[in-house]
Amino acid sequence: MRLRLGSFKYGRLPALCVLALAAGLSGCGAPMMEVEEVLETTSCTDDAVAMQALVSVNGTVTDVQYLGGSSNVIPTPTVIPSTNSFRIVANLAAVNLGDAVTLKYKAKVATSNQFVISTSNFFFYTQPWGPDEPPTCLAGQGPRFEVSTDVLHDLRLRVSSDGPLPIEILSLELVSTNPLPASQLDWSSPDLNGLPWSPAVPAPGGVVLAPGAPPMEIDLPDVASGPATLCRFTSMYDGHLLRGIVQVKPAFTIGVEPRTWSNVKAAYR
Repeated sequence: MRLRLGSFKYGRLPALCVLALAAGLSGCGAPMMEVEEVLETTSCTDDAVAMQALVSVNGTVTDVQYLGGSSNVIPTPTVIPSTNSFRIVANLAAVNLGDAVTLKYKAKVATSNQFVISTSNFFFYTQPWGPDEPPTCLAGQGPRFEVSTDVLHDLRLRVSSDGPLPIEILSLELVSTNPLPASQLDWSSPDLNGLPWSPAVPAPGGVVLAPGAPPMEIDLPDVASGPATLCRFTSMYDGHLLRGIVQVKPAFTIGVEPRTWSNVKAAYR
């Protein structure tokens, strides 16, 4: 499935250096970015005392920081880093079947070519978490997002299912803007909700992505406007709802001439 997102304004070259990695743009410097993500899922069991989530990327992860969460997360989750992923393990208080749990974190990612991020293995436990403790149940998987471009195929977002079951994308919206502070990355935030979001999936009904099937492709336009790119989505996996907010921005200032993506492509023709 391929969609074209005509009204979404994508970032000028500082943002393009972060996300349009496959073109090998000269002058962009090291492809480093800061990713902030808010994840909300619901418990698949009564009496849950712990949960974990696995965040995977296609680059080197550093400087993972927990930024807060729902009141049923106590006290501060443990972050277990690996080269291309990290686990967030949270102790929970009074979480029963269907109760929502929210986690917010940020991390720096150094990558090349495409930028890929996925969140999976939302496990809940009725016993204290341990590396050998089997989970009580699996509350779902998140969608796999890939941003890529080359000189022939424009900038595009690919969304797919990483799990063994289909995933339904109920909503997916994108916007490019000035970065929001972490405190405003919240579903009830007026600043977040007031942004000029552009829907990227058909409504109503959403899109069902089967495991192993070709990804949903969204063509992103060439117009630029803002150093941060935000995505918010709602998905359903095996009857479990997952909501997410993702903000991607440069991890440091990139000193390049601000040119539109059309200008950059023209240089390679």
